[in-house]
Amino acid sequence: MKRKFWITAILIVFTILSNITHAQESAIEMVFVKADKTAPSDSATLIEINPETIMRSNTLAEILRDIPGIEVVQQGGIGQTTSVFIRGAKSEGTLVLIDGTEANDAMSPGGGFDFSSMTADNIERIEIYRGPQSVRFGAGALGGVINIITKEGRSTPAYTYLGEMGSYFTHREAISASGKVDTIGYSLSGGYFATKGFSAASEHSGNREDDGAKISTGSMKLSWTPRPTTKIETSLRYAESTVDIDYQGGTKGDDPNNSTHSKQLLTGVTATEHFFAERLKTSLSFYFSETTRRDRNEPDTTHPTQSSYYFLSENRKIQSETEWFLNELHSLRLILNYRDENGISDSLSRKSQSMTGESLTYLFESSTWFFDLGARIDQSSQIGAIASQKVSLGRFLSGPRSKVLISYGSGYKLPSLFQLYSIYGDINLQQENSTALEAMWEQNIYTNADVQLTMFDSKFHNLIDYDMATSHYLNISQARSQGFEFQVAWQPMPSLKLSGTYTYLESKDESTGLPLLRRPRDTWFTSISWSATRYEVYAQYSYRGQREDVDPSSFQRVQMDPFSLTALGGAYQFEKWLKAHARIENLFDTRYE
Repeated sequence: MKRKFWITAILIVFTILSNITHAQESAIEMVFVKADKTAPSDSATLIEINPETIMRSNTLAEILRDIPGIEVVQQGGIGQTTSVFIRGAKSEGTLVLIDGTEANDAMSPGGGFDFSSMTADNIERIEIYRGPQSVRFGAGALGGVINIITKEGRSTPAYTYLGEMGSYFTHREAISASGKVDTIGYSLSGGYFATKGFSAASEHSGNREDDGAKISTGSMKLSWTPRPTTKIETSLRYAESTVDIDYQGGTKGDDPNNSTHSKQLLTGVTATEHFFAERLKTSLSFYFSETTRRDRNEPDTTHPTQSSYYFLSENRKIQSETEWFLNELHSLRLILNYRDENGISDSLSRKSQSMTGESLTYLFESSTWFFDLGARIDQSSQIGAIASQKVSLGRFLSGPRSKVLISYGSGYKLPSLFQLYSIYGDINLQQENSTALEAMWEQNIYTNADVQLTMFDSKFHNLIDYDMATSHYLNISQARSQGFEFQVAWQPMPSLKLSGTYTYLESKDESTGLPLLRRPRDTWFTSISWSATRYEVYAQYSYRGQREDVDPSSFQRVQMDPFSLTALGGAYQFEKWLKAHARIENLFDTRYE
């Protein structure tokens, strides 16, 4: 794949606000986000992505690619298959939630989530939990969790229009409305993205046919607060995409009649109530998702064969969560849930598996120490009882400005329906397991600088892999990843912000002794931004080190060269209701695969 020069000519945002009484905030923010001090159990693993970073991105993959500990692999342009690896874990071990609804595709080979068609429309914030998180989130949280929260109407009605144009005949339009009227909050949005794209198969192998993409999204969130202690919230998100794909990655990889069409619907409703002067908080939720994919390859002169594949998967979950604040130091969290997933394809009759789970976590936090201990038991219809644990211990060294923490946790992932029931499957497969030990130090310096260092050691057991000898999926692999993540952010003056991250990762397939594919050892990201009353400018630099992959023609392991990318961008506020953005991705037109 060749990533060519990319420039967005102009991004114009029209915002109409009723009764504006506050100043506009800067749209340029540092990627670095400190750990959540109000949730000790998450403090070493949680990163929150702010709205300003989300605003200047087209897709979720663009937002995630410069977060420490995360590697994004995109097999072509926007719309092509996109995977996310968290701290060296397999990409299918990332659990993706959208407003609490599980978005992973149960009928994909590994049961993972394809980030290729997930645009940034109507996203308010993103929570990233690095490392195994099954005590809190259950099955699927083998390597980490990405929790996406869409916008909620909270104030005066606002209406926004966004228009964007760029190279490769790319354009994006989005419109949204949000606000709150009496006890009813609402947020609505719709978006469309299209690009002519470029060849996903490498151009140096003679491939020239462009692979375009069209993505449509719609999102809604409604909330009702009849009294201060009661809230009912419902959300719905729909996405549909049509993407041109190639036959293979090497010579004669171009295929002008090959495409994939996918649809995804996610919805959920949550009722929350507070009791005893808000010392007891309880919620009851129902979630549903449906994902359909149809791959169609019409015959042509180079590829005379015709093929068509259809997959449909559904996820349902009912969950009750109760938090009991015993006093200022002690609290308990109890989670009960039932989950069912089922799927069907043109070669497989409808199959399903279900899971019930109970999780209990104890949390303690004083002005000096914080501690949590959690355990979970799940009962799988396919496998039986599965246990998960997590424990963390931390200390504030000089008030909230400095802290250290050490934690240990476990996670697991069920075999996918495809791995269980397809012609390549095995109904005797067991769950994949992971454990991780991590230590974190965080320091605030002179109130305007933050430093964070996190070291981790993750082990993965009983991993499911395709066995060439038997032509079936088997629990045959073990793996390990270890390293550290370093983050620094400095704001020497209100208008100037600087940030940087570095990730060092050693990964190994312990079954073969070889490094894990597509996991670079060294990853850098730096950013500098300057803002004034009406304008903002920023520059970003990212580096991906050497990594191993498989050549699509010879199927041999190869060393991929390191590469770096530079981006420039800025914005100008013409009026309170009109702002223009421009950015250049890959400033020096770097070639990389």
